[in-house]
Amino acid sequence: MAKQEQELYSSTFAPLLRQKAAAIWSWHQIVIGLVIGGMFVIGLAFRQPVVSFTHVLMLIVLIVNFLVFHRLSVWQIIGLRMGYLLRSATGRSNATVSPLTQNTTVALLDIPGNEDNKITPYQIVNTPFAGAAMVWDADMGEATAMLRLSATSAQLASNDEKNMRAAAFSSALRSLRDRPDVVRVTIQSRSLRFPTEKTVDIDHDDSFVAQDLNVLETDMLNGLMQHDFMLGITVNPDHTGAGERATHELESVCDLLSRRVRELTDVLMASGIRSYGIDWLNMRQLRAQIKTLTDFDAFTLLDDRKELPDSNPLATSWTEFSTYMQVGPSYARSYWIDQWPDTPVASTWLASITAASDVQFVFTQVLRLRTEKKAKKELDRKLNETKTMSAINARLDREADRKTIIEQATIETQLHENAKNGGDIQFQGFVTVISSDRESLEADCERFLSRANGLLHLDRMANQQLVRWVGALPLGLEGKHSR
Repeated sequence: MAKQEQELYSSTFAPLLRQKAAAIWSWHQIVIGLVIGGMFVIGLAFRQPVVSFTHVLMLIVLIVNFLVFHRLSVWQIIGLRMGYLLRSATGRSNATVSPLTQNTTVALLDIPGNEDNKITPYQIVNTPFAGAAMVWDADMGEATAMLRLSATSAQLASNDEKNMRAAAFSSALRSLRDRPDVVRVTIQSRSLRFPTEKTVDIDHDDSFVAQDLNVLETDMLNGLMQHDFMLGITVNPDHTGAGERATHELESVCDLLSRRVRELTDVLMASGIRSYGIDWLNMRQLRAQIKTLTDFDAFTLLDDRKELPDSNPLATSWTEFSTYMQVGPSYARSYWIDQWPDTPVASTWLASITAASDVQFVFTQVLRLRTEKKAKKELDRKLNETKTMSAINARLDREADRKTIIEQATIETQLHENAKNGGDIQFQGFVTVISSDRESLEADCERFLSRANGLLHLDRMANQQLVRWVGALPLGLEGKHSR
């Protein structure tokens, strides 16, 4: 396969622990220093001795205030430690990490954009919602929250319960009509390999059972497949309902996003999401999800909170070919779903495809609300195209095309539902298969295609692999309109 590009992009996720006010010092350090200096001057004005216990104590505080460790002040380190202690004490994985970083930028992210591979800058902002982070695109005015979800199994559920979950999910989508500021929802069903946790310590237990388990876990079962969901919720304050003034201040945007996350997750609870399986990711967890997507060995770098520490850089080199990509030590190929089921299917039809046990993939669905007027305009255009094709076939005495007839009937049904519901949900689907080497990629793609055969038709995308790979990252960027 001919190579399309020979450029390497650096996907940096650099911690921006504080915007520095002067040299290496942050704003709060400068303010504390000015306050202490002012107190010293006032003391001298009231004829206090230059050398006194109060002044010595102030000098010690001043020295401690200006100390910097790994670009963090002492006060920031204390705030982080208090947050971690609170997290350990309460057992909540989403406990507040640091009150000092609420509504502020804590990291910068630069990745290739959708136009001419232009590097697009994003800000990672800590929200006041229990230390969670959002991806902030200041130019577009869009803020995205990424949530990692786990769902209850549907294998032993009755058909009524499965249908009830599907109806709850549809209800959650319909609720977007009342939230016009939610401009995009991305759902990623992922099947990824992760290392097996060792059950025995061979250094302290050399029994035959321990030796057998050690051989099994380091050879045959050294990695298992893990299935989870990533939910991306994107809001734009400019799309707020009438009567509300849009603002791009980080505090207001964080508050709006937090409200929408709570509302949508409450509605989704009835669709099979575990109440304890919802985790709004913080900055370090986002870094960990990106790092481990293609680097199997990166799991050893994560701490007990499944976070990638700041001391480990996140930089991924990738090279785009016409129909696949090399991303770090792995290979990936993305497909576009150009045909969804056109006949009634069971409510769990998608689970039969995504519940793969031997293929790593990211199944991304993008859902976007369209107003009735906008949807009607787009559907009318598509309907006219199908009618034109049918008219051409009739003039040439050709047999009517079955796919065109089915598409025309589907569009007419959508027009009726659009008028009835006052709008519709526009959705797109993409699948990204990930493998350890080039040969395995071909075999894994064939297995996935055979599993989806009869339900979905996947089109291999040419010269768009980089854009689709960016959409497969757990950042909620798939379906994002270009600048």
